[in-house]
Amino acid sequence: MIKAFKIAQLFGIDFEIDLSWFVVLVLIIWSLTQYFLQTLPSCSLVFGVFVATFSAILFFLSLLLHELAHSLVGKIFDIHVTKITLFLLGGVAQFDNRGYLKSPKAEFAMAAAGPLCSLCLAGLYLALLNFLPLDWIRHIWFYLFAINLILAIFNTIPAFPMDGGRMLRAIIWWRTKNLLKSTATAKIISKMLIPWLVAGLYFWGGPYNALWGLLIAFFIWTAAEDEYRFIKTREKLGNLKVRDLIETIKAPFLKSEGDENIFCAPEDDLIETVLKMRQLKQLSLLVIDRNLVAGEIRLSRIVEYLNNQ
Repeated sequence: MIKAFKIAQLFGIDFEIDLSWFVVLVLIIWSLTQYFLQTLPSCSLVFGVFVATFSAILFFLSLLLHELAHSLVGKIFDIHVTKITLFLLGGVAQFDNRGYLKSPKAEFAMAAAGPLCSLCLAGLYLALLNFLPLDWIRHIWFYLFAINLILAIFNTIPAFPMDGGRMLRAIIWWRTKNLLKSTATAKIISKMLIPWLVAGLYFWGGPYNALWGLLIAFFIWTAAEDEYRFIKTREKLGNLKVRDLIETIKAPFLKSEGDENIFCAPEDDLIETVLKMRQLKQLSLLVIDRNLVAGEIRLSRIVEYLNNQ
């Protein structure tokens, strides 16, 4: 079943849309239609839907630029972003974990790039506002100014793994020189902020905003836990390779033609192999050495090793 599909590629980065994105697209178009029907004089329903759809598309383009800013700054530090995905709660950039989290400086710069991009976009929309000829275009531009300003401010909230939370972790990491400890501290602070975040959204926009707040809170909680487990696992596995935990077979046989995704090599990093299994939803991968199937690497074997550490 297709959950996300590719729409473009730029700078070697795939741009994808998750199916959940269409839910938020419809909700944004609906709410913006109500807004434009009230604010634009003599606005028909059809024209209101058109203006709302155009505004929503420009907003999501702004969101893609926000994520692209993370990616381009990552390239400066030789950190490769494989794809950017739009989903229910916004956008997310997926990094190549081989070069991920190189230093506190790289982490801070990459995290700060997104809100800074949104702030620059807000300033650009505001600067052009008075030069636009038509009233309905000015309404769109004001909405884009406001939403990018909100996006910049909201993303600087130090709730990990949002941009502000990553900036916080980078500062703690720089001070403590300990990535695992800084991630744990950022995770605790994020969980402490969740009730305040939901309450703030409720008082700002009522039950509708509070519902979004609960979804964001769930995302923050689960993503922070996942990130902490990933860092902990990475530190435990260290520099281990697939060859260190391979289960060899007595008689290696020639690799058959098929899906290359189910294979790995003895020299592959073990943490990369774990991530590959997780992405492919596989419990094991075949190990290929000089075009021969030399053995198997099983997730249960890796878990057993981690539990014994």
